[in-house]
Amino acid sequence: MYVAPELSEEAAEELTEAYMGMRKLGTGCNTITATPRQLESLIRLSEALAKMRLSKVVTLADVKEAVRLMKVAIHQAVTDPNTGLIDMDLIATGITAGSRQKINVLVEAIKDLFRTNDMFRVKGIKYAVLYEELKKKMDGGEASVVELFTEVELRDALRILEEDNIVALYGNRKMPLVRFVNTAY
Repeated sequence: MYVAPELSEEAAEELTEAYMGMRKLGTGCNTITATPRQLESLIRLSEALAKMRLSKVVTLADVKEAVRLMKVAIHQAVTDPNTGLIDMDLIATGITAGSRQKINVLVEAIKDLFRTNDMFRVKGIKYAVLYEELKKKMDGGEASVVELFTEVELRDALRILEEDNIVALYGNRKMPLVRFVNTAY
């Protein structure tokens, strides 16, 4: 038997409220916690639950169960391990908003190191020395946005600079020499 359930008025209201509630979770922390795609998913889940009961109407209970399922799935998939907050950027880009911010600060800090240190600009800088210089710079309060950065974030920052032809990495992949190559930035 084929059933094409339609949303009841109360189910539609609950979907709207649930979606708006999910959107509000991200206010104040610069993350989008729900997109129209999530709303569409909630509708499809609600309809699927009604179909399982062979009902022609999507009920309030169907919507509440769909919302519960969505929250569990989102929570597991997009919880930023550093903050414990839901971060949809993790699904969209594979990087949390906080990590992306750290990477951007690291990119600027590396550029600044090359701008302000003639020796680094001419001879390059060993990865381990760069790491230590950046740690000092971050601890010094110049970039208080970044309390700690991971090696992955530093490597992502170097990859961005390499793609932009600002630096080149030479030698050992784990501990390369980072050389300044672009005088035009």
